Amino acid sequence: MTSQETVKTLCDVGIIPVVRAKSADVLVDLSKALIAGGVPVAEVTMTVPGAIDGIRRLVKTFGKDLLVGVGSVTEARQAEEAADAGAEFIVGPVLVPEVIQAARTRGKAVIPGAFTPTEIFQAHQLGADVIRVFPASVGGPEARARPVFLWTRPDRQTIRDRVSVRGGKPACRAIHGGGPCETAILGSWAAWPQSS
Repeated sequence: MTSQETVKTLCDVGIIPVVRAKSADVLVDLSKALIAGGVPVAEVTMTVPGAIDGIRRLVKTFGKDLLVGVGSVTEARQAEEAADAGAEFIVGPVLVPEVIQAARTRGKAVIPGAFTPTEIFQAHQLGADVIRVFPASVGGPEARARPVFLWTRPDRQTIRDRVSVRGGKPACRAIHGGGPCETAILGSWAAWPQSS
């Protein structure tokens, strides 16, 4: 899958579930629930113990039925290992040029975090597919309610996109949550799609 195809899929699905767990052992069951609930995307954060092996397991188990990415990437080595394990998109909380380069070298979509105009411009210049303005929460209540993503088109033009509507259709949506969901809140992963 090309990076452009990955970004298109992310836009079509409209949500990127960020998966944080105490163990990679729950990733398969959680992903089954996401797929059953109509969300065939999972961003496994590097904070999950055994994240790389978990990504590899998800790709082997679900193949093209699940678009797997990696989040909380702050080192080029993490991006390389995740891409080699099958992650199709790389998300970072901050701008690390080496992470963008590692993702681009492997043909993966890359979504770095940036906050200042200089960081945003630099991420664009380095070839980011999407730029996540992060942390949006420091911008006050409006920023929390309306996260900002900068979607970079293949012609390298940047589009400022706040959850909006174009031509009667929703643009790529961004959802900002208050934090990771706990198993106690969601209950059984198997029952989650029916209850959501």
